[in-house]
Amino acid sequence: PATAEVVLAGHDHFCGAYGIGLRGGGGLYISAGTSEAHCLILDWLPDGELPDGVGVGRFVDGRRFYLHAQLPSGHLYRHWTGLL
Repeated sequence: PATAEVVLAGHDHFCGAYGIGLRGGGGLYISAGTSEAHCLILDWLPDGELPDGVGVGRFVDGRRFYLHAQLPSGHLYRHWTGLL
């Protein structure tokens, strides 16, 4: 339909955030699968040092930035499904 949006980008967590409608700074997205990613979308590049384990980069829209912390979680999902 004419209202459909098509998104073409890179990293699955950031594409997912954009795909569900995160367009402005301050949006928070948590994605889980092979890894669990916590993504905070920012309107500006942060100043200063970031905590260990937190990455920063350009968001998929080419205008904003993200802070990203990733936790390995695939083994947790395998364990949970084993319990079910």
